[in-house]
Amino acid sequence: MPLLFLEWILFASSFVVVSFYAFFFSILYYYSRKSKNVEGSLDFFYPNVSMIVPVFNEGKIIHAKIKNLLELNYPKSKLEVIFVDGNSTDSTSDIISGYTIRHPFISLVRQESRKGYNAAVFDGFRKSTAEIIVITQADALYEPDALKYLVRDFRDPEIGVVTGKQVIMNKNEAFATELESSYRRFYDFVRTAETRMDSPFDVKGEICAIRREICGHLLSDNPKLLTRACVDCCLSCQARLEGYKAVFEPEARYYEYVTSTVKDRMKQQVRRGTILIESLLLYKKMLFNKKYGLFGSFVLPAHLFMLVILPWLFILGSISFLILFVTYPTNFLIFLVIILLALLAKPKLFLSFVQSQFALVAATLRVAVARDSQIIEQLPSTRRQKP
Repeated sequence: MPLLFLEWILFASSFVVVSFYAFFFSILYYYSRKSKNVEGSLDFFYPNVSMIVPVFNEGKIIHAKIKNLLELNYPKSKLEVIFVDGNSTDSTSDIISGYTIRHPFISLVRQESRKGYNAAVFDGFRKSTAEIIVITQADALYEPDALKYLVRDFRDPEIGVVTGKQVIMNKNEAFATELESSYRRFYDFVRTAETRMDSPFDVKGEICAIRREICGHLLSDNPKLLTRACVDCCLSCQARLEGYKAVFEPEARYYEYVTSTVKDRMKQQVRRGTILIESLLLYKKMLFNKKYGLFGSFVLPAHLFMLVILPWLFILGSISFLILFVTYPTNFLIFLVIILLALLAKPKLFLSFVQSQFALVAATLRVAVARDSQIIEQLPSTRRQKP
């Protein structure tokens, strides 16, 4: 009887996981082939921009970040950069202060204690003045034209949020960086298709722009953001809630180092999964709601399924397969063949997928026990100077 139960789990979980992803990818592929709705269709313009940069102990790279911002092809008279320092214990604050004297468009907000990423964005927003708010991070280095591409879509009054594309600087450095590079290609495909469908769910906190009213409502309507979820992960939901759409703009690029060890990559995935789930739950009323277009009726439910349900089915199915294969190896040889074929076809993407399923199970448990998700652990391998 126990083995029959394991067989049922194996076949049921395999059917659900395979069927879902086959359907999901079919829909994404269909929309990825559709004509572009906004991407590349608008001329550049230069609205006033307030850029918020949360920092904590970034002394090793803060010079490079500020130099990168100074080199942006964007009128400095239209730009204000607000660094929010979370009570750094190194030279970060002093370095930024030196630049504020020479460059009036750069300012510094000092927090009395480290409150976390969301609180830093809140404090920066309170000091901002522009109609377009851009959020970035200290280790994200923009291409010179990235900001121009990031804000140009706001000429369309229906667009409320724009996010950009990551370029990995050390993609061939180690096995973990190759896994991340493979995942990012898939991630960009998903965001491209979801943009043409309606709006992408996930927005990159390293490069995102928001209309001021959306950012203001996000912060005032969600007091839980001071302790849970993440501002950038909520942006698409908040935009759709207010009748706007979000856009993935692949021409708005930034460069970044990713962690070079599988262990550190796992930490990042668990944290990212935690805040994605927390953020989605803040907007659970939008799930299966046709009022919000395909974003509410398809995009959000699909991501809820991928973040919360499918990882558990995958793990349960994997455990059942291992037990059954050890017990009756010849009876379940077909499953082993399918796994090997998937591994041979796309080895890095397959292994990245497997790792992400374990990370999402851990993330779900973190959400269930209400573990804090605001204090971000810095990983040394990601804090380097661009060569």
